[in-house]
Amino acid sequence: MKKRILMAGVMAVTAISVLAGAYAFFTDKKDIKVSATAAKLGITVDKTKFSDDLVANMVPGDTRDLVYTIKKEVGSKDAIVFSEVTLTSSIPMSDPVEWFIQMTGTPLTPEEIKMLQDEAGSVAGGGTVNDIPLAELSKANSLKFLSLSKDSKVAKFIVGHGVLDSQANGIPVNLTLRLSPSADNSFAGGKCDVGAEIYAIQKENLEQDGAATNFAYIQGLIVANESKKAS
Repeated sequence: MKKRILMAGVMAVTAISVLAGAYAFFTDKKDIKVSATAAKLGITVDKTKFSDDLVANMVPGDTRDLVYTIKKEVGSKDAIVFSEVTLTSSIPMSDPVEWFIQMTGTPLTPEEIKMLQDEAGSVAGGGTVNDIPLAELSKANSLKFLSLSKDSKVAKFIVGHGVLDSQANGIPVNLTLRLSPSADNSFAGGKCDVGAEIYAIQKENLEQDGAATNFAYIQGLIVANESKKAS
C-alpha cells in the first residue's frame, strides 16, 4: 500500500513538472555591444594679419593686403571651407563699387568687376546668389560677387578655399582690399568695414540626404548648427 502511495506521489510530481515546463536543458548566453562615436569638425582662424592698421589712410587707387589662416582643430575631419566677405561702406557705392575685394595677385579691372556684378544680378534678380553649387564653393582661391545692398553701402563676396585636410599647415587666405581710382571726394574721410564669416562643412557624404548642397543650404545648415551649439 505504501509503495502504491509513493509511486502515485512520484507520478503526480512528474505530471506537475511537465505541466510547469521544468526541463533541464543545456543553455548559454553571450552579450556584445559597440559604442558609436561622432567625428569632430572644428576650425580656428589666425587673423594676426587681418587688422585695422593694414587698411588705414587709403586713397583712390590704393590696394592693401589682408591675410587670415584657417586651421583644423585637433582630431577634426576634413572639411570644405569658404568665406562670406562683407564690405560695409559709410559712403554709398556706385556700380562698379568703389570698395572691392580681390584675390591677392589677381587684380580685377572695372570691366571684370562689372561682369561679376552682372552675373550676380542675372542669377538672382539683383539679390544674393544663393544657388552657387558646392563645386564652386570648394574651388580654392575662387571669388564671386554676391550682392550690393539697396542703399549701396554693403557689398558681399564669396571666396572659396578648397578642402582643409592638413592640421599643420592650414589654408592661408590672401585678400586685397581696393579703393577704386574712381572714388571721388565724397569718400574722403569715409570708412569701410571688412568682415569675413568663415564656414566649414564636412567633406564626406554631403549628398546623402538628397538636399541641394548650394550656398543657401549650407549657410543655413551651419548657422542652425551653431545656434544649437550656443544654446
